[in-house]
This record gives sequence, C-alpha cells and structure tokens, in this order.
Amino acid sequence: MDDSTFLPKLSQNLLEILKDNEYYDITIEVVRRILSTNKKRIDGILTHIKLPNISPEIFQIILRYIYGGRLSLNEYDTLSIIKILIVANELGLQELITYLQSFLIKNKENWVNQNFNLIYQTSFNNDSFLKLQNICIELMSKEPEKIFNSIDFDSISEKCLITLIKQDDIQLDDIQIWERVVKWGIAQNPELPSDPLNYSKYDFNILKNTLQQFIPFIKFYNLSSEEFLNNVYPYKKIIPKELREDLIKYFLNPNNQSIKNLNSKSKDNIENYILSRVETKNLAIFNLSNYGPSFNGLVLYGDNHYNESYCKDPSYYEKPIRETVDRFSVEEYEIFQITKGLSKKDKNDAQKELERRKLLKLQKELKWQERLCTVFEEEVPKINEKTWSF
Repeated sequence: MDDSTFLPKLSQNLLEILKDNEYYDITIEVVRRILSTNKKRIDGILTHIKLPNISPEIFQIILRYIYGGRLSLNEYDTLSIIKILIVANELGLQELITYLQSFLIKNKENWVNQNFNLIYQTSFNNDSFLKLQNICIELMSKEPEKIFNSIDFDSISEKCLITLIKQDDIQLDDIQIWERVVKWGIAQNPELPSDPLNYSKYDFNILKNTLQQFIPFIKFYNLSSEEFLNNVYPYKKIIPKELREDLIKYFLNPNNQSIKNLNSKSKDNIENYILSRVETKNLAIFNLSNYGPSFNGLVLYGDNHYNESYCKDPSYYEKPIRETVDRFSVEEYEIFQITKGLSKKDKNDAQKELERRKLLKLQKELKWQERLCTVFEEEVPKINEKTWSF
C-alpha cells in the first residue's frame, strides 16, 4: 500500500480528536478564551501555552490545518486570510506562509490593489512575506504617485521606501524622488520646522540621521542646476561633506550640464541602455553613398538592407556597445548635437566642419551624377546602332 493512502485517514482521525472535548494534555490560551487539545482524564495540565495576540476564530483555522492538513480558503474573506497569514508567521508555519501568499497574489489581485496600504504594511513588517513584498514593489514602481500622495505615505517603513527608490524603472523623476524622501523624513520628526531656513544645527542633524540610508540611492547628478539649487541646496547639511562639495563643484561647472540629459533616467522605461562615447571624435558620425549614418564603428543601413546593421569594431568606443558580431535592425534613432558650453572658437570650428561635410557630400553627389551621364552616353550609340541594323 502506498504511504500516501494513510494520510487522509490519519488526518481525519486527528480532526476527530481535535473536536473531542473530553481529553486534553495541552491548553492554548488565545485572547481570553482557552482552547484545549487531547483532553486527559487525570487532573493537572501538562502544558499551558499563551497566545494573547491571536483570535480564537483564526486559531481554530490554524489548528484544523495542523491536525488535518486541510485549509479551504474560498470560505474566508480576504481580510481573514491576511490574519491567517500573520498567525502562520508567528507560529513558524513556513509551508502555509508560502501557500497563502501565492493564493492572495493569484486569486485576490484586485483586492490587493484596492487595499494596498494594508498589504505593504503587513508584508514589510515581516521578512517572511517576500512574495507580497515583490508585488508591492512592482505596484509602487508602476504607479508611485498613488503611494506618495496617499494619506498613509508618512507611515511607510524605511525599508519599503528604500526598496522603492532603488528600482531603476520607477516612474518618477529624480527630483520628485528627492522631494518625497525629504517629505517622509520630516514626517518622521514632527518637531522639525517646515522651512529649512528655520533649521538649527540640531534640526539638520536629526533629519540627516533619519535620511542617511537614502542618500546613496538619490541620483543627484541627474538633476538640473535649478533643481539642485532650489530643492537640494537648502538641505545641503544633511548630505555627507565630501559628496556635498563634489556636487557643488559639478553644478557650478556649466560644461557638466551639457551632458546631464544623457545620463538622466527616462519615463519611457528604457532598459539595458549603454552610454559610451566614441574614441575617435572626427568619426563620431559620418555617412557614405552606400550606407549611413554611421557612428564610428556602428554602421547603419536603410530600409533596403533591413537586419544588415552591424558594429564592426567595439573597441572604437570607451566601453563595448555590442557583445556579438551578429547583424541587427534599428527601428528608430535620433541624432542631436550639443553646443552648450562651447567657446566661440569651438562653435566656429564646428560650423566650418559642418560646411566642409556638406561640400563633400555635394561633390560626391555631383560625381555620381556625372558618372551616370557618362554611362548613358556610352550606352546610347550602341542602342541606336542595333536599332539601325535591324
């Protein structure tokens, strides 16, 4: 006989024992009600367990699971399932914890979305609820405004907020993230003035200690000079001294701002982008009569050569932009020129270079037309000759 055939009968017998109120050797006190298991005829209780934070109704459900390995969640509302999950965690029932999380995610998605605050507070208060934590992070990354603008935002845990701002695909600008983090930090210390101009040294130290774990995840260098001046600089004393000095030097240098947008994060959720500059500047962009445009070693073709673009030499760039020699297609590309911060001489040189390239392009087109005319002139007599001979 297979071992599994014993389980249903054994489970049923255990459930019948659970229902029997005559014998016991263990009492479990939940809230103010005493539940007993396996009543014993002799006087004296061998074991007495107190679980004051668990309701009798929820614990009865847990007991049925422990004794019979049975749990039909369809007969309970979602809030009761959350309570069962919390109790299962307190009792260390890991298998049940995993099952309950999966059930909520699969069958109660709408309820989870509608009761997000309860779910994230429950999940981030318990390290065992990793599946629910991941769902919360996913929801927050897609619609962060719902979370940041909710009335419960100030009560969000530090761990939860750090996990959120670490996400590369969060749909918020970097300055918005900084503003929300500062708002959260001030809310954790109600005694702080609302205006940083009124802060004492002691006030800044309080806010600094509150937000010190967040600073490494704020992308300060993606901000504009105006954003840094208006939103970050008033709180400069909560930023570590070395980083603060580097930021001030960076934003005082206008040349740094000309490439700021190349590093900034887009709301278009572009994944796996590579920022790499060409090694040979005069080949940064060029084109020939049979293909183009090309960006140093990156050769692009038009519609007539779909899937024929390639990178002929990755070493042309500061860091490789391709790990394979396979050819590929390009759906869309954009070319722009940065001129901000150039000196007058540099601008004149750039204009001369542009005019030179236009002239070369025109010369190539004229040579190509001249070649075509020559070919036609050579072919016309032959055609006429054949026509006359016919």
